Amino acid sequence: MKMGVCSMLKGLLATLQGRLRSALAAVPLAVAALQVVIAFPNQAAASSASAASSASGLPQRGASDTLAGVSCVSRDDCWAVGSTVKANNVVGETLHWNGSRWVAVPAPAAAGALNSVSCTSSSDCWAVGSVGSWQTLPLVVRWNGASWSKAQTPNLSGAALRAATCASPGNCWTVGSAGNNDKTLALQWIGSRWIHVATPSPGKFGKTLTALTCTSARNCWSFGYYDGPTVGTDVTGYLIAIHWDGSAWKQVWTSGPYNGADVSPDAAVDGVSCTSPDQCLAVGWSSIPGVTTRPLALLWNGSKWITVKTPNIHDARLYGVDCLSATNCWAVGTSRNPWGSSHSLALRWNGSRWTTATPPGDASSVTCISANDCWAVGSTESTDPSLNLALHWNGVIWSLF
Repeated sequence: MKMGVCSMLKGLLATLQGRLRSALAAVPLAVAALQVVIAFPNQAAASSASAASSASGLPQRGASDTLAGVSCVSRDDCWAVGSTVKANNVVGETLHWNGSRWVAVPAPAAAGALNSVSCTSSSDCWAVGSVGSWQTLPLVVRWNGASWSKAQTPNLSGAALRAATCASPGNCWTVGSAGNNDKTLALQWIGSRWIHVATPSPGKFGKTLTALTCTSARNCWSFGYYDGPTVGTDVTGYLIAIHWDGSAWKQVWTSGPYNGADVSPDAAVDGVSCTSPDQCLAVGWSSIPGVTTRPLALLWNGSKWITVKTPNIHDARLYGVDCLSATNCWAVGTSRNPWGSSHSLALRWNGSRWTTATPPGDASSVTCISANDCWAVGSTESTDPSLNLALHWNGVIWSLF
């Protein structure tokens, strides 16, 4: 499916995500006057123009900026990563939250698109992505408390990394695709180097892993997809779910035909979060070709993944999720009305139902430090060029920075 985007960077990021699919402030927290986001129904949404104006308070590094991942170790120590366009080249960007504002920090020279970041402490963070546009190479950079530097990875041609997580400082994972989406890919940090670990690669074409989480060295989940048949001009995608038990990645199920999975034939999961081995939530989107896309949520109950009813929102996709507990999760993404205007989407899970919020912009990743302290990042997709976007949850409302 080809997702509609309004900038060159969005198009490249969509390509790096392997998806040929159809239609889709630097200000203190005290400046509450800039709060324009909806937290719950019946509050008025801010316009896209307002979002672009407010979001411009964040560092904007090039011709078009997009933040793709965020991770926090404390309320005054967070990192957001993404990409920008400079001289027609896509380069990575890294922004740091110091408790009062977001500050641009130099990424390694010639770093390409960064898609995800995971921090275990203020002096240990990993960010991943890819370099190049067609024959891409995996990109991993590390923060040591003073600067970002490029890390050595296995030499895999046509590889792109899309998600990263750490169970501990000495045990981290990153997943994506290799061979230009010919097979799924997982790399593991074992404390001294990154190694390539075999993963299941069902299907014939378009295989990639897009979501990842670990609760321990023996319990990780990753989701992805592989291309199914073409329906009209749309390429359908079947879900892949794989689990790490400490010794090997094993396929749990896919949403392909005849496997009994209660998911539409065309689906994607772009975010997953676990609070325990028996409690996980995965989010994404699903559709029937030619019919509008809907949010998708899957719940792991310790023995199987089951679908969770989501709000019936037009042309909506969820890209990220973070859970503090089984009854307190935030999922973020974007939705588009029938006239083509897009805005951020935030859904809160209380263990039994979702509550909907519609902040401005286009959120792609979320992280929570506590019940009243969360960050979501993305871009102002409806502006051209796009601008970096950061949204903050204070326990009552989402605020636009």
